[in-house]
Amino acid sequence: MRPYTRLTKAYLDLRYRDPHGQPQGTYFAHEPIYGIGALQSEPSHARRVVRLFQLLRLLRSSGGRTLLDVGGSEGYVVQLCRELFGMQGVSVDLSPEACRRAAELFAVPGCAVDAGCLPFADGSFEVVLCAEVIEHLEAPVPAILELQRVAAQTLVFSSQEWQKSARHRDRELAARGSEPHTDRSILADADLQALFAPYEVVHQQQVLPDPGRFGDDRRIDVAALRTFLLDLPSPRRWGARSEGIFATVHKRQPPQPHAVTDAVIADHLLERAMPVHLVPEQSPEVPWPCWCAMQCVRCRARALPVDGGFCCDRCGERYQRENGVVSFLRDLPEFARELEQRLGARGGPAYPTQARDLLALADKLHLPFLPPASWDFPAQADRWQANAHLAGEGGVWTVTGDDPQLESPWLGNATQDAAEVRVDCTLTSAAGGPVRAQVFWWLEGERHFSERGSDVQSLPGDGASRTHVFRAPGPVLAGDRLVMKVRLDPMSGERGTVTVRRITLARAGR
Repeated sequence: MRPYTRLTKAYLDLRYRDPHGQPQGTYFAHEPIYGIGALQSEPSHARRVVRLFQLLRLLRSSGGRTLLDVGGSEGYVVQLCRELFGMQGVSVDLSPEACRRAAELFAVPGCAVDAGCLPFADGSFEVVLCAEVIEHLEAPVPAILELQRVAAQTLVFSSQEWQKSARHRDRELAARGSEPHTDRSILADADLQALFAPYEVVHQQQVLPDPGRFGDDRRIDVAALRTFLLDLPSPRRWGARSEGIFATVHKRQPPQPHAVTDAVIADHLLERAMPVHLVPEQSPEVPWPCWCAMQCVRCRARALPVDGGFCCDRCGERYQRENGVVSFLRDLPEFARELEQRLGARGGPAYPTQARDLLALADKLHLPFLPPASWDFPAQADRWQANAHLAGEGGVWTVTGDDPQLESPWLGNATQDAAEVRVDCTLTSAAGGPVRAQVFWWLEGERHFSERGSDVQSLPGDGASRTHVFRAPGPVLAGDRLVMKVRLDPMSGERGTVTVRRITLARAGR
C-alpha cells in the first residue's frame, strides 16, 4: 500500500478499536447502533438517521438478494438490510478492525480490502453499496470502476462531496489537503458519463436537515424526526437543504422492489437499539458465504478457500485470516496499464474518448501525499495539540502540571525521514535548573506512544534560546513503518514556561 492509504488504515484501525473517551474496552460506534440518543456513538444522530433512511429506500428499490457494502464500517447497513429486506450481505473496509466489529456486533462477514482492487469475481453481488467513502480514497476512479465490476445488477453510490459544476469542483480540489481519512476528492455531474457509461444512472441530491431542528442527541424529538422522514418528498418546509449526491447505477433492470413501506423503515431506524458492545480480545470467525466467488487481487484468478483464509488457484498467493479477518490489502496495479483491460471486460469503451476522460479525471483527482516535516510557531501552533498541563497559545505555554505534552498532527513520514526531531525553543524552569524533556515517536501498527519509542534528555532551563536534537532509538528505526505522530514532553515534573519557535523532522545528521 502507498503511504497515504497506509496512514489512513492505521488511523481507522485506531478509531474502530480504541474507546474514544469511553470506559476501557467500550466500542464507540460510528452509526447510532445503540439507539437514538445513546452517547456511545458519534454525534449528529438525526442527520445520520436521515441519510440511512434515504439509502435504505434506494436499496429497497433494488430488489436484490445479495449485498456488498464497500467501506461498510461496523456492518450496520448490512444488518439493517438483513433485518428489513432479508438480504444476505458482506461488509468490507480498509480497516480490519472495522471488519472485526461487524463480526462481533452483527455476525456480518467481511474482509480488509482496498476499494481500488476488490477480491471478488465479476458480478458477485446483485447490489453493491458505497456510501460516503469515495471522497476519502487516494485513487477514487479505479475504485468506482471496481464497484461496477462486482455488481451484477445495481450500484448505489453516495457522497456529500459533489458539485453540479465542474468549475466549482476544480476550485475546491485546489484547496484540498491530504490528512488521513479527510475529504480529498470531490466529483461533479460532468464526471458521471466517464465514470458510469454505458450504464443507466439515476441521481438525486441528498437531503440534510438543520442539525438543531430535532434537538441535540440527548433530547431528540423522535416524533418530529419520524414525520420529517415520511415527508422527505417535500423537505423544504422543514428548512432542510440539499447537498451531495445519491446515484443508482443500473447494469440491468432490477426485479420488484422489496415490499417494505417507508413507515416500517423509519420505525426500525428510530426504535432499534442494542446493548453497548465491549471489544473482546478475540473476534469471532464468521463463515464466508458460499455464493460469494473470490479472486486474487494480484493476478485476478480464482481464490479458493483454504485453512485460515484463501489461496490463488494460479499464482499461489495466500491471504491469511488474522483474529477473524482475512486481509486482501496489497499494492495496487497502475491504473493506466489496467484501464484498457477494465473497459474491455465490459465490452470496450462506451464512447470514443471514455478511456482518455477517465485517465484525465484520475489525474485531476490525484493529490500528492506530502507528509509535513516542519512547523513554524506561532503561525502553525494550532497544528499541535497541547494537553491540560500546558496553558497558553501561539507557541508560548506555561507549565501547570507534571506531565505537559505537545502532540503533532497526523504525519505519515517514513521513519528515516523523522529519525531526528529538532526543537528550536526556550525552556525556563521556575527553579532555574535543568529540565527533563522527552520526544516520542508513534509508529504505524502501535496503539499509542511508548517509552521504548522515545528519547529523553536533560536540558538547560535557563531561558536561553537553543535548538535541541532528539534522536529516534533503534526500535523506531527498525523495519518499514510510518511515523503516525510525534510528541514533545518539554518539562516533565517541573514548573516554568516553554516557548517553541520551530519543530523540524529530519534524517539523521542532516
